[in-house]
Amino acid sequence: MTTQRNSYSRQFKIDAVKLVTDQGYKISEAARNLEINPNLLGKWKNQLAVENDQAFPGKGYMTPEKEELHRLRKENQRLRMEHEILKKPRPSLRKSRCKYDFIRQQHKAYLITVRIAAANTPVVITRNFWRPTA
Repeated sequence: MTTQRNSYSRQFKIDAVKLVTDQGYKISEAARNLEINPNLLGKWKNQLAVENDQAFPGKGYMTPEKEELHRLRKENQRLRMEHEILKKPRPSLRKSRCKYDFIRQQHKAYLITVRIAAANTPVVITRNFWRPTA
């Protein structure tokens, strides 16, 4: 069986903390009257003391420091991924190197075709010749 969590508004949290700080109630007494856990009320009190106006930003909202930290972590992750991609050899270069290595190794036994194209002209000159064997 699942239990549903209660969500409290920012104003409710501030008013609950004011019962303890301004009106002199004990945390346990105020929590009992509000029907909340005393640990939760103590947490709210500490959070309001530390963060003051920026306490209890609400669901999905972050303090400016946390927002900047989140943005920087996300950017750092993106840059690490880009760095990893750049470190990997490109498969197209690897394939072309293998092809040219094969030609260099077998150049004495096979027919070589050279195609020459002049710039800005549709003419292509093709020459076939055998490499002389030594």
